Amino acid sequence: MRLLALESRVDADLSLGRHEQVIPELERLVREAPLRERLWSQLMLALYRSGRQADAVSSYRRARAALDELGIEPGSPLQRLERQILTQDPELDLVSAGAPRARIPTPPTPLLGRDRELAEARDLVLSSDVRLVTLTGPGGSGKTRLALEVARGAAAHFPGGTFFVSLASVADADLVLPAVSHAVGVSEGGGSPLEESLAARFGDRSVLAVLDNVEHLVAVAPILGGLLSASPALTLLVTSREPLRLYGEHLFRVPPLDAAAAATLFLERAQAVRSDLDHGESTEAVVAEICRRLDHLPLAIELAAARIERSSPQELLARLGESLDLLTEGPVDHPERQQTLRRTLDWSYERLTAEEQRLFARLAIFTGGWTLEAADAICGDGIEVVRVLSSLFDKSLLHLDSSDEARHGMLETIREYADERLEETVEAEELRQRHLKHFLALAEEAETYLRGSPGEWLARLEHDHGNLRSALDHLDGLRESESEQRLAGALWRFWYLHGHLIEGRRRLERALADGRPTPARAKVLLGSAVMAINTGDSATARLRAEEGLALYRELGDAWGEAYCGFMLGHLAADSAVARELYEGAILTFRELGDEHSALLATRHLALLYAGLGDLERARALHQENLTRARATGNKRMEASALGALAEEAVRESRVETAVSLLRESLAIHSELGDVLDTATDLCRFAAALTPAGRPAMATTLLASFEAMGDAIGGRRSLLANLNEETLALIHAQLDDPSFSEAWARGLAMTMGEAVALALRPLP
Repeated sequence: MRLLALESRVDADLSLGRHEQVIPELERLVREAPLRERLWSQLMLALYRSGRQADAVSSYRRARAALDELGIEPGSPLQRLERQILTQDPELDLVSAGAPRARIPTPPTPLLGRDRELAEARDLVLSSDVRLVTLTGPGGSGKTRLALEVARGAAAHFPGGTFFVSLASVADADLVLPAVSHAVGVSEGGGSPLEESLAARFGDRSVLAVLDNVEHLVAVAPILGGLLSASPALTLLVTSREPLRLYGEHLFRVPPLDAAAAATLFLERAQAVRSDLDHGESTEAVVAEICRRLDHLPLAIELAAARIERSSPQELLARLGESLDLLTEGPVDHPERQQTLRRTLDWSYERLTAEEQRLFARLAIFTGGWTLEAADAICGDGIEVVRVLSSLFDKSLLHLDSSDEARHGMLETIREYADERLEETVEAEELRQRHLKHFLALAEEAETYLRGSPGEWLARLEHDHGNLRSALDHLDGLRESESEQRLAGALWRFWYLHGHLIEGRRRLERALADGRPTPARAKVLLGSAVMAINTGDSATARLRAEEGLALYRELGDAWGEAYCGFMLGHLAADSAVARELYEGAILTFRELGDEHSALLATRHLALLYAGLGDLERARALHQENLTRARATGNKRMEASALGALAEEAVRESRVETAVSLLRESLAIHSELGDVLDTATDLCRFAAALTPAGRPAMATTLLASFEAMGDAIGGRRSLLANLNEETLALIHAQLDDPSFSEAWARGLAMTMGEAVALALRPLP
């Protein structure tokens, strides 16, 4: 009974975020009662939440060994927990009330030998008078790894959330803020400066953002300075090989490991590939010398340790010495502290077979990783790709993408080295052309699936966003305008659906430099009009839609003409003109078999009728849309129709019907990541809950809508009347202190938290 009580108390500790504090106690308890699986599961969860994934998996193996002595297999809950830990299941993360989930990647191995640096950097980040910390050091010194561990350890002190933003594939400093906004879940619509939208998102709750690989963005410092000024609750933790030189910047230089930690790291990584490694004094002396030759740089040590599989430490030291002694001076255009790493990479590269060297260099063509299919299509000429990829992975030159096990990638430092090797070959330009061809084909294939319910295509394009950016940058440099227009035109729906509005608009506008009247230009004009509408620039949207309409007519493209007409209907000031444009577009879309676009235009026509007071006609159109959407499996338009019908039910005081419809609509919109329609559903929920005697919850949902700021763009004015009516009913039921408390709670919520609140079952 005492153990049961202890286990229940530990569960309470874990739910309160005290995972680090209970680890010593749990270690003692599993030693005392090694057959209690609940204790083992608590220990595994506490270790995992403390950023010690490898230790958590090791604890599962210890539990299995203890049970195996009695011939017992671990129970299914413990086995499931191990799988969740290995896959970094978000279900395991702690989400406290009012705090968003930390979005910091979990490295697969524990951080070794950085206790002092970790403590000092964490203290710096948590200091009340420090808002910008830059971790500097040479490539391979472990800046990113340290930053991740600092962020995970400090997460509990940032109630507004901890976020990770990789900037390795971002070549334009102006795209840094869009990258940050995407990481923290802020939509780019609305027309106001994005730093103001981010400031509204952060509010007064402390937020930590890790910006990784900043050194190549030389113009980013003023942008980050402006973001810090606009967001007083924001702290930035930056990794860069050089300082940003901003006022208030605190530099933390990441040194090489000390001798003992370097040796421990080498042995840990070497044992992963060779379990029978000797641990005698002679081996320890050799390992110490290897680490000294490598200047105790973590990346260099890991690369060398991976080579221990086929040789002894003594042989490794001999070959390492022979190779590096030939290169006592590195390239003069590299800092001295990087020369040892470069020699280590030279040494690793020279140990590869000719086939491995060819593929290693070719893989530098990718930015942000690749699939096996892409590697084979672009780099596979004369190479057995699967076998050689496996070999390069075994040598620690590649890694699996933590977000998708079907993808490989390179550390940025290694990719830069591989790119230098690629540029030494005669095939660099040919590979760039293959890369362009492959990702243009991917984008154009995906384009046909991005209407309605795009399924996995959005995630696939997001994974390859770095490669798509690289292809667009290269096309822009080559002035291959037609291919640039084809690629940008194929991607506009992806940029829109995944919230890359500013980047998408910038890319599309850049692609319009070539004024030749081609189908590719027409598509770019259409996408540019959509982006302009959703970033609050109606004047530009009208210009682009009108030019697109004229060009589509010239080209004889009825679908494009109809879609531009639909856009102009959305922008029309005269309701009769808008209705005519909508009805014409719907007719054309149906004639051409494009049911999704017909449903989209019908939704806008129904909203037009509702605005004119013809609620019966509006309801009939929404009901027709719901029937058609379900018949065709179009989840987005199904949710849209459900939400519109729910709003009608609210106005007619059919509260139960409204709530039922809204649960379906909100769940779909949230799953699809549709920011605007999710926000609309939250307001409808508030309107339904108020007459049902839930004024405090309704107040919180309305406040969460207001907290979204520019992310909801023009949707605010469309919902103004509904929200004013709801607030009037709320004030008739709530006193001022209760209203203020509920409103403050909503202002502090993220969209995800507001959705969870709305979908929570009502007693």
